[in-house]
Amino acid sequence: MSEDKLTLFHWYGVNIKGIHIQGRHYAPDLASALQQLQTQGITLIKIKKSIFCSVFNQINSKDITILLQNIATLLKVGIELPQALDVIASEHKKIALVTLVQSLKIYLTQGHAFHYAIAKYSRFFDELTVNLIKHSEETGELEKALTHLANYAEKKATLKKNLLQLMFYPIVILCTFLITSSIFLIYIVPQFATLYQTFNTMLPCSTKLIIRLSGFLEDKGFYYFLSCTIVSFVLFILVRRNSLKLFQKLTMKIPFIYTVQQKILIARIARILGTSLNSGIAINNALTSVVTLLQSPLQKKLFLEAQASIASGQSLYIAFKTTKLFPSSVIAMLAIGEASGTLANILLKIASNFEKELENLTINLSRWLEPAIILVLGIIIGFFVLSMYLPIFKLGAL
Repeated sequence: MSEDKLTLFHWYGVNIKGIHIQGRHYAPDLASALQQLQTQGITLIKIKKSIFCSVFNQINSKDITILLQNIATLLKVGIELPQALDVIASEHKKIALVTLVQSLKIYLTQGHAFHYAIAKYSRFFDELTVNLIKHSEETGELEKALTHLANYAEKKATLKKNLLQLMFYPIVILCTFLITSSIFLIYIVPQFATLYQTFNTMLPCSTKLIIRLSGFLEDKGFYYFLSCTIVSFVLFILVRRNSLKLFQKLTMKIPFIYTVQQKILIARIARILGTSLNSGIAINNALTSVVTLLQSPLQKKLFLEAQASIASGQSLYIAFKTTKLFPSSVIAMLAIGEASGTLANILLKIASNFEKELENLTINLSRWLEPAIILVLGIIIGFFVLSMYLPIFKLGAL
């Protein structure tokens, strides 16, 4: 059973020195909170569940990356895993992360393996992390596996950051434009419309269009925006749950979006497989980790077929070639890696190359996208303003 939903508890009690103290504690449930606080020598007088959890104290991917790096570093200098967790818990100020580390320590003191402990928190540790740590515990190479996982998590976070940066600026500009345009149409245009009713002249078509749009927003704007918000939210949920196969097929037919998706997919698969193979995981088990992490049903189907082919003895590069998701250059590099026995290093090299391509793509696209968006919005806003002042200019000419 997963315990990755941490709840914030406020408590009041007495420590081992008899001093009354109070604090906050994250735990999966009340029973876990009681057990964890008691192990710290605290006799509880009162404890209650908080209605609100501070957003700033929640655990993010960067915290998990640093956690894995710290554990690997402490293991490397000869500190045992339980003691390493104690050191990390004592150094961190983020309550949620400290509670997570203490929870992992409790599982270890109960005799459970480390992979069993992190599997309880699937929100923070994916299946790849659990599988690699499980294998490394069996082979006695936990420090090596944690180093590989920390590097994998860091590269994954960098890729996500680059993509978010690419989307952030256009979204901010678009939202600003929509808010500004709405204010202009709802509050300013009606004043012009009232003024133009006193004119005994024909209004330009563009002015009529803006006035009608303003009237529509005044009368039915609330329902329009509410409908758009609901539809956008429903579409977001459906896409996130991979329920819109049609949406996936459509995006694959748009050249630019398909190219970006393909690069992300190749970089992610190569990074996962390379990290797994470097940690001693068999290729078939590594492919299982890839399949579980893929979100698209179409991609999962293709990789399940490739996995079956590899299990029956077919070469990796031939199986990947049949999926038609990888360019010929990647297939050629995989063939060389298999022939030379350096497949893991080749996969990591492929991942680095595609991650670098995506980084350059986001930089170049942002460089061209910013002026293009500003130009388009400037033309639209200029059209709005000119349309509303055009009757005045015509009146002045008369």
